[in-house]
Amino acid sequence: MVDDFVITSSGEEIRSKDAFKQWVREFQTRVSELEFEIIESFQNAEGNRVASQWRVRGRNNGVFGLPSDQRPLEMTGTAVWAASADGKLLHNWVERSAWKCYQRLTNR
Repeated sequence: MVDDFVITSSGEEIRSKDAFKQWVREFQTRVSELEFEIIESFQNAEGNRVASQWRVRGRNNGVFGLPSDQRPLEMTGTAVWAASADGKLLHNWVERSAWKCYQRLTNR
């Protein structure tokens, strides 16, 4: 991963390797018993783009600003990664089923 790595999540950009690490740490504190599963991944012929479909499971520990009630949660998503010629990650674009997950947690 390059130092100026960027992740674009739901249209918001998080810039720098350190900011990305903090973003991940914050998410991990809000989902206990976190499980991350890669459902499928593939890359383009040049090897500079990778796409994946994934699933996160765990328990609500305050995700989406909700009270921590340890209810089971599940989210699916997709990610597209850009890599440099030497294999370092440059950018990640990610979208997830956060709205559906939120609806299930709030029974809406």
